[in-house]
Amino acid sequence: MDSNDVNPVYRRQAPEDGISAGTVLKRVGLTRARLRNWVRLGLVQPVVVGHGTRAWWCYTPEMVSRLRWIKEHIDEGYTLRGAFAKAMKFEDFERQRKELARALASQPVAAAVDVGRASAGDPFGG
Repeated sequence: MDSNDVNPVYRRQAPEDGISAGTVLKRVGLTRARLRNWVRLGLVQPVVVGHGTRAWWCYTPEMVSRLRWIKEHIDEGYTLRGAFAKAMKFEDFERQRKELARALASQPVAAAVDVGRASAGDPFGG
């Protein structure tokens, strides 16, 4: 690991859904140098897994999705800053969408039944 790494997270064991750097390079279509640069810039924060004297970076599926999103937008002509901003907006939107879905799922079922009582001629039940 370089001394330039940004706050790496060290673990003894890889996360269950952990993805190796080599697999990330293939899935996203990045060079090793570009991936290292993006880690240094803080676009993702891989987990550093260590065993004995060996250490390697491990990525989550969410990190791979973010990297793929950024790479696709750069390929479309966005700057790195612009692509990263779009990725953050998308992730924020997805997080809000999931929170709303959880909130709606926790609502009482009676609310859904009331909607079903609307007459065929009046969709608002009036």
